Amino acid sequence: MSLFPPALILSVVIASLYAAIFHLLWAPRQGKLWVYWLAALVGFGVGQILAGLSPLRLLMIGDVHLLEATIFAAAALVIAKRLKV
Repeated sequence: MSLFPPALILSVVIASLYAAIFHLLWAPRQGKLWVYWLAALVGFGVGQILAGLSPLRLLMIGDVHLLEATIFAAAALVIAKRLKV
């Protein structure tokens, strides 16, 4: 039996990839990767939770609501960049 569900592991991997790509393309400073990683994780998690409450099942990989979580992760990354955290 796995300690972590596969959907959680996949969500963390995808959110981490989003944070790394965002950091490489648009980050002005080198030391802020952890901020973007945290923003992507929170945004992806919020999107996942809200999508779970919705009856729609648009784009999913297993139990991961990819479309909704991606939208919220992107929004969180943009907000983090605009706030210049």
